[in-house]
Amino acid sequence: MLNRLGLGTLGLVLCGLATAAEWNLQPAASKMGADLPWLHEAIMVLVIVLLVGSFGVMFWSCYAHRRSVGHKAVQFHKNVMVEILWTVIPAIILALVAWPVAKVVIAQNEVVLNGMPKTAMQPFKQSNNVELAAAVKGQSTPR
Repeated sequence: MLNRLGLGTLGLVLCGLATAAEWNLQPAASKMGADLPWLHEAIMVLVIVLLVGSFGVMFWSCYAHRRSVGHKAVQFHKNVMVEILWTVIPAIILALVAWPVAKVVIAQNEVVLNGMPKTAMQPFKQSNNVELAAAVKGQSTPR
């Protein structure tokens, strides 16, 4: 028992150290940069909760309704309510996830379109730049 407790504590410590590791996400330099780690962590928490909840229900159901206890299998093959529930619940979850993701993606597009420095956009605005047009088309430059 003490050995398992020690291993569990060691695992928690190692998980906590992962946030301080070099390979973790770097501190954000802008508001947009702060939105991305928050979004990643929020969706990861949602996924973990859904995973633990669905596997918990599955394992409990397998344990509580096993044949050795004397349960008979119940068929609900054409149960409309069950089919509606396992279609609507994931759709709601996807809509809840899509809302903040869409906000972040739209904000990123606005930064790219409006926030680019003028010098970075100048080569793309010149229509007479033959070398750039050839590079975009994947052709060699005309000589």
